[in-house]
Amino acid sequence: MPLIQCLLVQATGNFYDSQNQSFRRQLLSGVRQKSPGDLKRGKSRNFSETPDNFWYVIVQPRIDELSITVHGAVDHFEPVARLEIKDDRGNTRFKVTQL
Repeated sequence: MPLIQCLLVQATGNFYDSQNQSFRRQLLSGVRQKSPGDLKRGKSRNFSETPDNFWYVIVQPRIDELSITVHGAVDHFEPVARLEIKDDRGNTRFKVTQL
């Protein structure tokens, strides 16, 4: 299964409480197994993948969510998505809230 589809299948979890810290590590570890790189911090609470910008993460602590945008159209991911996914300017966005 391609990396981004794995993210859509696995990414359900609260990234902010310590109880789910292992999930955060597992998610990032899963990404790293498929694609070496680094999440580069932006100007605020956002992170983008380098050198290939195939995913983008925005930390939203006030509402206790992560907003994750992945490269690719929504219709490409709909068959495997277990989360609500939305179009984000031609890419696919989903939110991670609870485990």
